[in-house]
Amino acid sequence: MLNLLLSRSRKARIWIDDLPAGVLLEPSGHIVRRFTANRTSLDSRKFAVELFIPRGARFDYGLIGAELFPTESNALVTTICYSIVGRLFTDSIVGGLDEVKVGLPLDYADAVLEGITGETVEGGAPGGELRVCWAAYGKSGSSVFFFRLLGRTLLKMMTGAAIQPDEKTMTEYFEKLSTAAQR
Repeated sequence: MLNLLLSRSRKARIWIDDLPAGVLLEPSGHIVRRFTANRTSLDSRKFAVELFIPRGARFDYGLIGAELFPTESNALVTTICYSIVGRLFTDSIVGGLDEVKVGLPLDYADAVLEGITGETVEGGAPGGELRVCWAAYGKSGSSVFFFRLLGRTLLKMMTGAAIQPDEKTMTEYFEKLSTAAQR
C-alpha cells in the first residue's frame, strides 16, 4: 500500500496487487455489463484507490477496489457489487471528518459503471473478468460525480501498462487527477 500526501492537503492510498482489508462488500446485488474487448487481457491484477480531496468547506471522498482476471474471451465482463447497508469503516483517510461506511449504494455503483464505460470507449477494453466488490463511501463527502471519476481511474489503473506502481509516478498521476477533479 502506498500512502500519498498530495498538495493542498489531498491524500490518496493505493493498493497494488493487493486489496484493502475490511472493505469487501456483502453485496445486496450486482450490476453486470459486457464490453467488447479490443486487446488481450493482462495478467491477473488487484487494485484499489482511496482518495480524499478537500475543497474549502467541503471535500470529496471515496474508496474503490477490484480484481481483474484474464480470459481468452473477446469481452470484458464487469461485475459491480452494490450494498444497501454498510458498516462503519474506521480506518479511512478522512479521519473524523466524515462517517465512512463500507459499501456502495446503487447510485454510486451505477456511477462507477459509467466511469468504466467512458474509459472503455476511449481506451478500449481487455478481455477478462473485472470484479468491483471493495468500496467505502462517506455520508457527506461522496457523490455520484466522484464515484464516476473513481470508476474511470480504476479501469485505467487496472488495464494501463504505462503507469508504473512506484511512489513518484503514482504521486504525479494522482496530483493531476485530484487537480482535475477540483474543476
